[in-house]
Amino acid sequence: MNIQDSIAKSSSPKVTDYFSQGFNIFFKKPWLFVGFTLIFFALNFGLSAIPLGGLVFGIFFQPLLMIGLLVVADRINYQEEVAFSNFFDGFKGDMGKVIVANLLMFLMFLVPIALLISGFVSVLGLDNLIAAASQKPEDVDIESLTNFSAAAGVMIFLGVVLIMYIGLSYTFVLHMLRFKNLTGWQALEASRKLVAKHFFSIFLFALLGAVVNLAGILLLVVGLFVTIPATLIATYVAFDDMVLARNAEAEDEILDHFISE
Repeated sequence: MNIQDSIAKSSSPKVTDYFSQGFNIFFKKPWLFVGFTLIFFALNFGLSAIPLGGLVFGIFFQPLLMIGLLVVADRINYQEEVAFSNFFDGFKGDMGKVIVANLLMFLMFLVPIALLISGFVSVLGLDNLIAAASQKPEDVDIESLTNFSAAAGVMIFLGVVLIMYIGLSYTFVLHMLRFKNLTGWQALEASRKLVAKHFFSIFLFALLGAVVNLAGILLLVVGLFVTIPATLIATYVAFDDMVLARNAEAEDEILDHFISE
């Protein structure tokens, strides 16, 4: 089945079930996932300590490591043998299309980030204007001050909304690359179309994921070593159910077998 048909036939998201199954997969091999998360953070912090290291990690290492996590989750879900080395399976095969896809996402985030920065800079400028106005109120142009304030607010609002929309739209890019073997741009478009079809359910899914990770922070931050991999696994479970639908196909095959007898 091609990706367009998969999206068209994608099932409605079962939001809470995905998190339940995500935690279930995590607890089948908890120390593997905790060890992976430790390495992930150590590499992130280590590279971030050098100039442009954080950018290199975000564009190159992060997506390849995330694909490895998807591979491990998939192998556990289908009761296949799994080793810690499988977390690095993203570094095997065609890494180029993964880097291209991630680089394209990074470029798309530049516009809303620029809006957000411009908005905050404008707010700082507004503070200076207000401070100056308090010294010489007779020189204040109220209309200009109001327009300046409104413009800053609009830029910040648009920046936040666009960042959330882009982030949500490309939730399943790495899943498309790994499991549907698409090119970078195809994976971006397929993820966007899938999210658009189930937008409110996937928005609720992302919101619940944020709440789960907030709970991890409240548990002395240590809880993040459970909640972060578990919520990422939940995205795999969601993709497997909505797009791959391998369990449904297996059930259909079994049913066809009995009908044909």
